[in-house]
Amino acid sequence: MSNSKITPFKSTIHFLLITILILVYAFLCRLVYDDSNIAHNEPGEPGRFHSGSHLRSAANRLQYREHSPSTIQQLYVHALIRSPADSHGYIDYFQYLMARNCCRREASVTVEAALERNPVSLQFYPAAIAYFLKQKEDQKAISHYENITRMSPESARELFPLFLESGMSIQDLIKITPRDEETLTTAAQYFHKRSKKEEWLLTIKELHSLPVEPDRFIDSARQALDLGELEMAEEFARSAETYVETAREAGKILAEIASARRSK
Repeated sequence: MSNSKITPFKSTIHFLLITILILVYAFLCRLVYDDSNIAHNEPGEPGRFHSGSHLRSAANRLQYREHSPSTIQQLYVHALIRSPADSHGYIDYFQYLMARNCCRREASVTVEAALERNPVSLQFYPAAIAYFLKQKEDQKAISHYENITRMSPESARELFPLFLESGMSIQDLIKITPRDEETLTTAAQYFHKRSKKEEWLLTIKELHSLPVEPDRFIDSARQALDLGELEMAEEFARSAETYVETAREAGKILAEIASARRSK
């Protein structure tokens, strides 16, 4: 018998392999078709083969083309259903609702869900705080402000303007600011840089009601000198002078204070 002769068994194997390849090809074609028509699928069936992250990306891209708002909302909702633990899906949907300036209750629930799923992501907090201040939900904004400044004291620098622009007084802002050295130092630096003397004075007094590191006296003395508060600058410099590591710098500041007084 010839070795090239094809047996019925081999024919069956070839047929099955060809059938499987055709089915795989058909599935891939359907996947591509479904992807290209993702914005036009029937309600409840947006991209049935796709993950939540894919649907979220599709919704993000569709915003820059002609579209129906309900289509984008449908994509976001299905993205959240398929990836309920993905905080980015919630924050993207929240930002879309913010851009449309609609759906207040839905936006509030969505941003809260994003923070619940990823409470240590600092990037979500400023948007949430700005939104709640805009909606006059001050208590929610304050709660998130306290959370983020505990994790990252320097974040306070970005958030102070949001509260002040919302009409909160500096006294109330200091009250809600965590009473720790790092956060209050950030606040003092913020107000000093903007030459807001009254706000700086309130903050610096609060800061120095706490035990602080010697370097903090130097920083405060420099800031006071810049703002023309010579007596306060001297007080801080004298405190710094009592520590070995800051005595030399304190001496320089005291000399500058004496020079400033002579020039008056």
